[in-house]
Amino acid sequence: MLTLNKVDEVIKNVVTYDENEDKYGVSYTELIPVLIKAIQEQQKIIETQEAQYEALNNNIKALEDRLNKVELLKIAINQKE
Repeated sequence: MLTLNKVDEVIKNVVTYDENEDKYGVSYTELIPVLIKAIQEQQKIIETQEAQYEALNNNIKALEDRLNKVELLKIAINQKE
């Protein structure tokens, strides 16, 4: 949950206080660039993790292929004995 305290900690001068009405407010237009930057950073992390996932999947497939070949060789050797 986004609270005024958290917003004020991260982005100074976005939270305002009106003494006459004893109300706090948030300038959401000031938040937009910060939120866009955060989304862009998250997107980079996602893309990096997707690439790592794909690389790991390729390694798994290669290892499975090698294991299948070893198992076939084992069967062939056992049949010759």
